[in-house]
Amino acid sequence: MLALALCLSAFATVETTAQEYQAPPVTISKERVRSGGKIYYAHVVLERQTLYSISKAYGVTVEEIYGANPFLNLETDGLKKGQILLIPYKEEIAQQIAAQANAEKDQADKEAAAREKAAQEKAAQEAAAKEKAAKEKAAQEAAAKEKAAQEKAAAKEKAAQEKAAKKAAKEEAAREKAAQDAAAKEKAAQEKAAKEAADKEKAEQERAAKEEAAKKAAEKQTEDGYFIHKVRWFDDLDGIAKKYGVSKESIMNINRMTSDKLNRKQDLKIPLDPVLWEGRTVQVDEPAPVVDPDDNQVIEFPSEKKENAEDEDKEGFLDDLFVREGNHDVNISMLLPFSASKSGDRTSFMDLYCGSLLAARDLGRDGINLDIHTFDVGGGNMPVTHDRLAASDFTIGPVSKTDILKASALADGDSWVVSPLDMQVEPLADSLARIIQAPTPTSVQIRDMVEWIKSDMGRGDKVLVVTPSTPASDYLDMVEREMNNVGVSHSTTTLGSMRSLMTTQGVNRVVLACDFTERSTVFLLEAVRNLYQTTSSSKTTQIVLYSTSRIRTFDQIDVEQLHRLNLHACVTYFVDYNSQDVKDFLLQYRALYNSEPSRSAYSGYDLMKYFSTLANKFGKRWPRALHRVDYSGLQSDFKLEKTSTGSYINKAVRRVVYNPDFSISLVK
Repeated sequence: MLALALCLSAFATVETTAQEYQAPPVTISKERVRSGGKIYYAHVVLERQTLYSISKAYGVTVEEIYGANPFLNLETDGLKKGQILLIPYKEEIAQQIAAQANAEKDQADKEAAAREKAAQEKAAQEAAAKEKAAKEKAAQEAAAKEKAAQEKAAAKEKAAQEKAAKKAAKEEAAREKAAQDAAAKEKAAQEKAAKEAADKEKAEQERAAKEEAAKKAAEKQTEDGYFIHKVRWFDDLDGIAKKYGVSKESIMNINRMTSDKLNRKQDLKIPLDPVLWEGRTVQVDEPAPVVDPDDNQVIEFPSEKKENAEDEDKEGFLDDLFVREGNHDVNISMLLPFSASKSGDRTSFMDLYCGSLLAARDLGRDGINLDIHTFDVGGGNMPVTHDRLAASDFTIGPVSKTDILKASALADGDSWVVSPLDMQVEPLADSLARIIQAPTPTSVQIRDMVEWIKSDMGRGDKVLVVTPSTPASDYLDMVEREMNNVGVSHSTTTLGSMRSLMTTQGVNRVVLACDFTERSTVFLLEAVRNLYQTTSSSKTTQIVLYSTSRIRTFDQIDVEQLHRLNLHACVTYFVDYNSQDVKDFLLQYRALYNSEPSRSAYSGYDLMKYFSTLANKFGKRWPRALHRVDYSGLQSDFKLEKTSTGSYINKAVRRVVYNPDFSISLVK
């Protein structure tokens, strides 16, 4: 009997445990991909999901899942949270899933109707009870109001008596205060007179000291005939001449200059009598030749030195830059906000750092020596010195516009600052020196999108720019401006009037123009759905949707609809998973960090690989190659264009097409 009781107890424990465990539900993925000529669902594994529950949800066998994911070694390693499984797509199973979803929806609608009816009945009961309570409350309030009126009258009489007493006391206090104020005023006047006398005597002494100092300075300046201005990185000769009220010619002559080009921290002589230095021919001493600090070889002689930046592109200079390639050590600073307030941001910045370290490892295997110094600039801190930045060939980060301003001011023109993630830093590259805007700005993506539309235009095609009901936005302004600049005839309309303007004689090429913030979500969902319904219901209405990378950030949009609309997107980030380099990176990243690389990880790898390769080849002259050497990375391309301030902006854009077979192709 005892053994039987123990068995029953153990069985009850097992049954209770089984009842308590609830496997997480499996939601059918909307993402589909094409691989090897077949279509698969792309399912992201959640915590505690099993191969059995996933296979049942998708209507396939566990063995079919094994076969579709040979590289994951599911038979031996099992599932991992966050893995992306390829699930075979079966039309008949998809139809069954859809039918089941409809049945569940009908049942839910019935239950909702029942709940609504019950709620209405309950509301009626509550309304009756509420009316009864209101009547009782009104009676109580009337009684209370009468009592309050009586109390108020008594209080008013008492307050009048107290007010009269306070008034008498206040008048007495005012008389006393007036007497005290008069005495204090007389004392303050005496103290003020004494202070003014002392200040006057001190001012007289300071004036005399300044006059004496000015006299000595004037005597010294008269002897030298000039004073010194220390040139800052943003100074130019015209501005300095205007500041001191002297002519540009006099400054150039007294300093024996042959051009108006200045060097940072140069001691520039400013003549006290500029007329003496105007219209004179001065003897210019030939300075020493410029020597490359890396190999102690002469780069160029002063007599051959270029007069301006455009001369660098003349024949011969470019050959010299590339002929003299070498193998130089690279010094790098990284300024990333690892202690950012948001957890998601911290993860993103750590991923960028991990990707850059993987690139550094690959560069090291190629024989390139890197010296990397990393600093946490979270919370507005900038724990790095000017000397450290000046010793760096380039600095990756910070990421925000405010922190990049701080880093640029700290570097003071002695280091290149690379903006790694924020596309809004573009204005800084137009106003500051030595800023490199790595992500391609939205304005560049828009221009490339408009040029793409123009190249695709055929007979009978029509271009529609669709906006929300309140269309004002910077994005719309940029689209309109580029349409006019490139010469693309178009119609700007709202969602309600869109269909009436469409053509059946050619292709309708549609651009959605909004601010692409969270408030645009409803407009984008509705616009994509309407376009999808239009092209699905009409065989004669052809639609191609064009956009920048911003539309891809809205996960709520049904990706199947984007494929049906043949989305043409101009983006700054796109990973081609068919690339062998990408496959190698994925395997190495998973092995090192036991996680999947994010967009930031790819960015870190591309940035470190591109700029370190240039610095390694050309040494201190590597910035000269920035607008001459393009680069295609794992996720981004680099085609840098120089600004008027000497900074650079990336103009490279990747064009991708969402095909009807659920594949995404990169346009070469």
